[in-house]
Amino acid sequence: MGLDGRVVFGVTPQGTLAGEPNIVFDSPEISVALRSALSRTRFPADARRQGNLTVRLLLRGRRNPRGGQVTFARFTVPARRLEVLPEMKQMGRLRFPPEEMRMGGGSTLEIYYVITPAGRMLAGSLYFFEVTSTAFARSVEEMLRETTFSPAEIQQCPVGSGVYQTVNFRVN
Repeated sequence: MGLDGRVVFGVTPQGTLAGEPNIVFDSPEISVALRSALSRTRFPADARRQGNLTVRLLLRGRRNPRGGQVTFARFTVPARRLEVLPEMKQMGRLRFPPEEMRMGGGSTLEIYYVITPAGRMLAGSLYFFEVTSTAFARSVEEMLRETTFSPAEIQQCPVGSGVYQTVNFRVN
């Protein structure tokens, strides 16, 4: 419907865009509006203090049942750099789909999910960007539900964090 998408862009130490932003939406109008807004934005010193910065946003819009308007939240979020990155402690069992084994070849998934401060994947946070096999996507989701992580930390406190990951599946 053009209401969900993602935006990935870099920020230079001078507070400007580092190259073209990667904007993925079904709606060209939303893509053009985001590209225009980002090109005019000067990012604050806090966001660029560490040198080049990469920002990844997952945006979800909802249709208002009255009038068909699209609602996007508009708010300022303070950004903090994670001091300790999350790590996989115990990987869940990855069950290869029998249909994939028979077909041979492979699949690639580009995913995003949230790891909670308790070290588990947040239910409902898994989002697939690139899927070449729905059977493999289900297997990866089951595996992530069973996986435990050491959570990210800021000032020695566990915090939730988002993870972008590419999963490659190859049958040998």
